[in-house]
Amino acid sequence: MVPFMSKCAMSYWLLLFWFFLHCAIVSFADVSIAAFDEVQHKVEHGILDILYSTFGTNKWYKESVEDHCDWDRIVCHKNTGLITEIYFSWSNLQGSIPSEIGNFGSLTYLSLSNNPGLVGTIPDEFGDLTALKWMHLSNTGITGTIPRQLEGLAALDSLDLSLTGLSGSIPKYFGDLRALEGISLSNTNINGTIPKELESLSSLEWLNLSNTALTGRIPKEFGNLSALEWLDLSTTRIAGPIPKDFGELILLEKLVLSNTTITGTIPKQLGKLTSLEWLDLSITGLSGPIPNEFGELLSLEMLTISDTSINGTITEQLGKLTALDLLDFSFTALNGSIPKEIGKLKLLTKLCLSNTALTGTIPKQLGESGLVSLDIFNTSITGTIPTELGNLRGLIYLFLDNNSLDGTIPTELGELTALKQLYLSNTTLAGTIPKELGSLQKLEEFSLSNTAVIGTIPKEFGNLH
Repeated sequence: MVPFMSKCAMSYWLLLFWFFLHCAIVSFADVSIAAFDEVQHKVEHGILDILYSTFGTNKWYKESVEDHCDWDRIVCHKNTGLITEIYFSWSNLQGSIPSEIGNFGSLTYLSLSNNPGLVGTIPDEFGDLTALKWMHLSNTGITGTIPRQLEGLAALDSLDLSLTGLSGSIPKYFGDLRALEGISLSNTNINGTIPKELESLSSLEWLNLSNTALTGRIPKEFGNLSALEWLDLSTTRIAGPIPKDFGELILLEKLVLSNTTITGTIPKQLGKLTSLEWLDLSITGLSGPIPNEFGELLSLEMLTISDTSINGTITEQLGKLTALDLLDFSFTALNGSIPKEIGKLKLLTKLCLSNTALTGTIPKQLGESGLVSLDIFNTSITGTIPTELGNLRGLIYLFLDNNSLDGTIPTELGELTALKQLYLSNTTLAGTIPKELGSLQKLEEFSLSNTAVIGTIPKEFGNLH
């Protein structure tokens, strides 16, 4: 008869039993996972064979190297050996994308961009790439619409489908892809309106929908995109006003709404965008004054509101924008004088004020800037040309024609040794041509037609090339 086993002994043997059972299960699982990875590795090699036969390129395919993880433009996981990254951009790919690419279950980065010979549609099977973070198909011949199956790509953070033949509308489910940090659909045939559902993309940093057939208004909900740094809606049929809620986008660095049909006035709330570096509102239906609050945009490097109906005067507050490189208010209804404060902008290289109703004189303070191009033609500017403009040693283009300028041509303009184009025609300038202009060795174009300038062409002009 087997003696009665104590409770302690029974517990010991039970624990020992469960320990060996656990080890057996773990060992079996490890073997199973390893076996699966090995099989999947072979499957992925077969898929690469299909891609090679379809795309007809050998820029990445190395038949002499047995393990595809050692091929160019392919990255595998260091433990599993499964493909995680494919970089086939600039590979002269031809044909359509095989649906088998959807079987790369561990793929996180996929770039097929800059292959104009890549045609057809985006395979529905792309929706099976649930680990995908980066999908770039830009500058290809891909057509069709964006597949609804992509709604399963919850890990996607960068989507670039620009410069393709894609059409149809922007899917509303994009708003559910909460990991998205960047979307570019520029230079496509995408149409319809911008879905307000995009407001849910709290991580979105850049959105480029330029050069598309988009219509409708800018969703006011875009003011909720708190991480947004770059927004480009240019060359679309977007209409309506600029939402005041844009003033909440405090991280925004680039805002481009040019060549659209937006209307209304410029919201003063844009003055809160202290990170803004590039603001382009040109070729729009905007009207009204330039907000004084723009003087708070201390990071601004480019400000262009040309070809609009903005009016009023140029606020002297712009003299605070010490980072400004380009200022373009040409082809507007602006009036009043040019603020002398603009001369404080030492980094300003391009000033365009042509085809406006500006009056007064040219501020001598402009001679203190770093201008490369000064464009003030076809205005109501009067007075003389400031001699201080001769300090602009980097000036290449000087357009002062079609104004009511008088006096004589300053000899100091002969110091502008970088000058290529000088236009002074259709003014009331008088006197003679200064011989000092003969020192402008880089001068290519010089116009003095319809002025009161008299005398002969100085012999020093014979030195010009």
